[in-house]
Amino acid sequence: MIVLGYTHNHKGEGFRRRAGRELIRLGQIHHTFRRVTHTEMLLDGTWDRADIASASLMDGGVRIRQDVRLNPAHWIAIDVPTWDARQSAAWFFQHLGEPYDTRGAIGSVLYGFGSSAGWFCNEACGASVGQIDPQTMPPAGFIALALRQPGARIVTAEFFSTTRTGTAA
Repeated sequence: MIVLGYTHNHKGEGFRRRAGRELIRLGQIHHTFRRVTHTEMLLDGTWDRADIASASLMDGGVRIRQDVRLNPAHWIAIDVPTWDARQSAAWFFQHLGEPYDTRGAIGSVLYGFGSSAGWFCNEACGASVGQIDPQTMPPAGFIALALRQPGARIVTAEFFSTTRTGTAA
């Protein structure tokens, strides 16, 4: 299963969204992948035509986006062979449309703030592959957790050099 971490800046976004992302980034300073501000699970395809799933404030909660073209300059890709894409997809289809957990996203970096009903990005991604308490970490922490799984490795260059058929671009 491929886990994606969004690393691009958010300068084109409104103040409220940028402020929220900056709070997340401040809490991630101690993580290796502190630039990761959002996570996605690749359900099918490759970078040029991907089906991805996560929870998003902008999209109102748990969602699946189909036929998305990912910008290679904005993402890191991690292959986690012990995580099952079918299990993840089933979880996302079961929870589709559930609300975004703004309080939980803030609480993942401002410890003690707590969680509410709903899901934020890496909380949904972690739950989809059976991780315990995914709401306790920010996106960068989830990426670090993914890399600690047996056999996991960064595959960004490989992932972004393939097309839908799996051949080199």
